[in-house]
Amino acid sequence: QGGRRSAPPADCVQDMVTVLPVPCDLLKDAAQAQVVAWDERFHVAAEVDAVVNAKAQSSAFGHRDATGVEAVKDVMPTERSMFQRLVHEAPSDRAVEVLDFGCGDGRYLRQFLRSAEALAESGRALRIVAYEVSAEALRSFHIQAQREGLAVVESRSQDSDAHLPSLEGRNLQLEFVLGSCSMTALQVGELLQRW
Repeated sequence: QGGRRSAPPADCVQDMVTVLPVPCDLLKDAAQAQVVAWDERFHVAAEVDAVVNAKAQSSAFGHRDATGVEAVKDVMPTERSMFQRLVHEAPSDRAVEVLDFGCGDGRYLRQFLRSAEALAESGRALRIVAYEVSAEALRSFHIQAQREGLAVVESRSQDSDAHLPSLEGRNLQLEFVLGSCSMTALQVGELLQRW
């Protein structure tokens, strides 16, 4: 009625699903190849950015970065409103803590800064743990945050190889954690527990 369709029965769904066995080594190799591609992309973009400023790069590449990938530097309006709602609904007795899992090169940075500013009005801060498997993407995020005025603070971790130095400023604290595509979910969880 009204164009609404009911879901097929569970046994029917099972009959429609085909499971393709994929060897774990193949998946790990594919994931590692993707990380290498990301690292190369962000490394090339960082080299170009070191030579030209953002305005010149924008005129040279339009809305694409130096590698030809669309350069997205902020969240979409729907993402913005959802993030603002979640921050607003967070418990008000402490800082708001967010895990940016797969943070890439920091597309949410501007949103984090806006939210941190809004939280400052109520005496609260925003703490972000940025997790990524691409070292170059994480480094790019770190550089962008420093350009926005965030400063390096003393590291809280003993494992300096696993992340970049923390940054703070403008009512925002950023922790950077480098993971690996070969880690299991349990290992990722254990790594993140330190933060």
